[in-house]
Amino acid sequence: MKTFLRNPATIFLAFVSCLVSSTAFSATRVISDLDDTIKVTYSNHEQQHVIRALFRREAFSGMAELYRALQANARADGWTGTSLSILTASPIEIAFAAKDFTRLHSITENTELLMREDALNEETEAFKKRKVSEVLTADVESRFVLIGDDTQFDAIVYTWALEQFPGRIDGVFIRRVNQGLSEEAVRALEAKGAFFFQTAFELALEMARRGILPARDLEAVAHATIKTDSLNLLFPYYMGSSVDLLQSANGCNSRLSGIPGVSTPQRLRLQALCEGLRLRLTAELAANAAFLLTWKDTPIQLVSMMNPDGEKILTEVITSEKEPIKIKAAAWILRSMLNKFNWLREKNAPEPLQEAAAKAILKFLEQFS
Repeated sequence: MKTFLRNPATIFLAFVSCLVSSTAFSATRVISDLDDTIKVTYSNHEQQHVIRALFRREAFSGMAELYRALQANARADGWTGTSLSILTASPIEIAFAAKDFTRLHSITENTELLMREDALNEETEAFKKRKVSEVLTADVESRFVLIGDDTQFDAIVYTWALEQFPGRIDGVFIRRVNQGLSEEAVRALEAKGAFFFQTAFELALEMARRGILPARDLEAVAHATIKTDSLNLLFPYYMGSSVDLLQSANGCNSRLSGIPGVSTPQRLRLQALCEGLRLRLTAELAANAAFLLTWKDTPIQLVSMMNPDGEKILTEVITSEKEPIKIKAAAWILRSMLNKFNWLREKNAPEPLQEAAAKAILKFLEQFS
């Protein structure tokens, strides 16, 4: 031990070794699903899925900006290899569509596409587990973040990877697309380390809080997320999604407080963007209510939800093969309105908002009385 301390060359080499080891592990690589994670696809709607997968190139607002920032940071750390692995269960025969998408949104540099070579003989879950394992096994120096959605096994595959590769993965981020997972399943996955998000801004805030994304990149992602004219590009639409996202927007400022390296002026600008997102969603909820009040061509009588069996009756209507499509649609709308109203009550929303929701429901029911 004394010989080691007296030898300057040994001390210098040990210092350099530690320095090289720490910098080699600083690059952050992204493994990301494509459809409904970056690209607007609607995987659970078969016809729309096929059309959008082949012919549409729309990205959820802010996602391309976020991925470009993550790739730029990897290059700044000296990483010259693949920084973004797009993992999709789509067959390799339609790779042209994925390549067009990455070119259009300028995320081609240091990007690789991982697609199914044999879609007929390998299930989606098995394919994604195999590819994730191959990438992490081949690159033992990098840190990884895994990004996907709740439609095609991403949450299951990624939390499995957390257990298989302990200490290698800095985050598992899952976009809520269609509420295909029960609340119990979501909580179980969150307990394993998954973070559920809806917008790129929300995802960027969480990444910054964890030190994955520098605070300097937040504003660019936030502006890109909110500036879109189409709400369908802001977040995936599903029943109650705007209400869920409003709850998320209301917690935006609390997330900001946990992010290191944010100056006071930047924090104020980000708080203004959080408020802009909240107001945008409040307006969207109001527009939904206005649309529901104009729904007048459904010639049925639905039971008032004061009836204790109302939920059961609605479920029977929705799942019935005998009921016309308009009856099913009305039942879905009514259930959605009630879900939103109950959520507002549980969250102690302002009284005028609760009252407006209640009036909308009563007005809707008047059409069938």
